[in-house]
Amino acid sequence: RRGEKKEEEEQDMEDVVDVDDVDDVEEPIEAAETAGEGETEGDTEEDVREGEWAAGTHEGASSSADFELNETLCESDEFMKWLALVSQQISGEFDDLVSTWHEEGASWFVNDCSRVYCMRKQIRNADFAVDVLPPATWELVTMLQSAPFEDSGFVSKYLQTSVEEGRNILLGLFGWDFKDPRLKTYINALPNSIKSSATHGRARKAARRW
Repeated sequence: RRGEKKEEEEQDMEDVVDVDDVDDVEEPIEAAETAGEGETEGDTEEDVREGEWAAGTHEGASSSADFELNETLCESDEFMKWLALVSQQISGEFDDLVSTWHEEGASWFVNDCSRVYCMRKQIRNADFAVDVLPPATWELVTMLQSAPFEDSGFVSKYLQTSVEEGRNILLGLFGWDFKDPRLKTYINALPNSIKSSATHGRARKAARRW
């Protein structure tokens, strides 16, 4: 019986993987993560492209280092026309309320518009003509506010003041369609007390895309 037990122990030792041969062991998890990176089974080419555009990883997307506040762009007639359109989306009550606490006072909204406009003008994408203002990429928005919720942050302050009106103003600023779901990241991160409380300002029924 001792001889049989010895043979069993020797067989068990043969089944143990030699540490020197670990490179030969397959790594299915890593392979699954790297294969087809950026797309999932069943995604159409259009789905993948939309995902890249939303994430700011599409071909021609600007990196964070490329965005600068170009004051000459914000002094153009084109900017003034765009500002007039976007300003239609904000009520006087909303503007006045933010002005009471914002460090930039009554200039806060014009300054926000200037910043977003200049960043959108610097987006390089072959899908848009030079004289067309491209919509904001997700990368651009996360540069303005990286955390889903930041008290009085660039995005959050609009939603804190009025979830509905703030959302519509942001859609106009970013040039996003009314049905665009990307702002849900910031809306869902709002404290429950803000979501359930009565909103300030006068909410618009629809948002426009500029």
